[in-house]
Amino acid sequence: MKVSARSTVIAFSFIACLLALALPASAGCTASLTCSNSCEIIGYECPAPSCCIFSCVAPVQQISCSGTTSCTVGSNYVNCDGGQYNCASQQCFENGDFIQCGSTKKYCNDPNCAPC
Repeated sequence: MKVSARSTVIAFSFIACLLALALPASAGCTASLTCSNSCEIIGYECPAPSCCIFSCVAPVQQISCSGTTSCTVGSNYVNCDGGQYNCASQQCFENGDFIQCGSTKKYCNDPNCAPC
């Protein structure tokens, strides 16, 4: 019996397709967490000679990551393939000449602050 080259190619292609279907696909993973770190500063009065009164709010943080093999969620962190991302322990700060909530900073020397 003589086997043609075309038949051989078709047979090997069929076997390759079966093997590809049998192997698991790498789906990856994701981890996400809603932190418990919202805060607000209400009615902060800048020191003299400024007459500014500021307020600000920082909502809860959302952190997430994607990985190929390992994704875990802790009480205040997510970890994907060994890379860890943490919730900020504090988001609101008062520092004499400014206040900060999250990424928003308000400075007492702002041009909109009139001297008393």
